[in-house]
Amino acid sequence: MRPMTRYFYFSSEEMSRVPVWVRFPNLPICCWSPSCLSKIASVLGKPIQSDHMTFTLSCMSYARVLVEIDLREDLQHSVAVSLPFGPILH
Repeated sequence: MRPMTRYFYFSSEEMSRVPVWVRFPNLPICCWSPSCLSKIASVLGKPIQSDHMTFTLSCMSYARVLVEIDLREDLQHSVAVSLPFGPILH
């Protein structure tokens, strides 16, 4: 978060980076550590935090991470995850 200036101008520089909640469905349990989720999310942008359900492993159908995304770059719709002893997940 940045402090709000006295006069708010909508310049392209200020509005080019936005936080977005990203879901990673069907992720194996070995990928649910904060460091692993951060590495996966960093492919899309700057990872900020995971949600409470992901952090506490309360909902195992998907992991959710808040990622700061640059809107000037092409948006990715999937991330390939290569497991050490397994298949590549998409």
